[in-house]
Amino acid sequence: MDSLFAGTRMAVVNAASSTLLLSILSFVVLAIVILTMVTSRISSSSNCIRECGGQRVSYPFGFSKDCELQLSCTSDGKMEFNGFRIHNITSDTLPIHLPPDCTRPIDQIDQFFGKNYALTAQNGLVLRNCSSSSVPSRPPLLSSFVGQHFHGIECTDWNQLAENMSYYDAGTEGVEILRYNGTGCKFLFSSIVTLSNPLIELVQVAWWLHGTCRCDDNAVCTHIPHVGFRCRCNEGFTGDAYSWGQGCHNGQFPIFFFLFLKGGKTP
Repeated sequence: MDSLFAGTRMAVVNAASSTLLLSILSFVVLAIVILTMVTSRISSSSNCIRECGGQRVSYPFGFSKDCELQLSCTSDGKMEFNGFRIHNITSDTLPIHLPPDCTRPIDQIDQFFGKNYALTAQNGLVLRNCSSSSVPSRPPLLSSFVGQHFHGIECTDWNQLAENMSYYDAGTEGVEILRYNGTGCKFLFSSIVTLSNPLIELVQVAWWLHGTCRCDDNAVCTHIPHVGFRCRCNEGFTGDAYSWGQGCHNGQFPIFFFLFLKGGKTP
């Protein structure tokens, strides 16, 4: 009888040991998976330089060829996009300074169109020396802006400058990208971002990433038709929102990761 009880106790101990061992192995595997994910996020963008003049930008932006969206950093620490100074960076656009210039060639507008970016339909381009009849005359709004903001440009006679102005915009509601296909103009003078409070001497450039959504689990993906996607963290979370970046977080570590750091003890 004693041998029977001893055998039973041994079986129970062995079963408990097996369960404990399985739990430990499962925890180790889970920890390895988590650490691998974290490491892959860091290594995937570790070669991208993200600082300029003491300012740091988030994925996918950076200042070297290894970055998804490459910007420039000047010698005096200013951020630029294709030679134009960046006003700021948002989760979907790059507002860029475009100061008035009477002799800026019209082909400079090509700097705002690429595989990952394009001018938004919120832009109204102020052009000069246009010969195409498809370019409308200056609207009253533009005339007001010309008088208030561009008067005194020292590059030509003011009256001649004003008469040679033309205005180009999307012209159709519901579109997101400004489809510029040539207007017969010689010069890109400046631009107006036509929001509820118009922004003068700025262009608004939309940006995106190619492919299918690569967003964090706590982010929402916005599909950009025919071109790509963007990610944005859900309410209550912060971060760059991308699975290949730093993702989204709410300032709290998962409990199993905390236990791993504490050696398995509860706080």
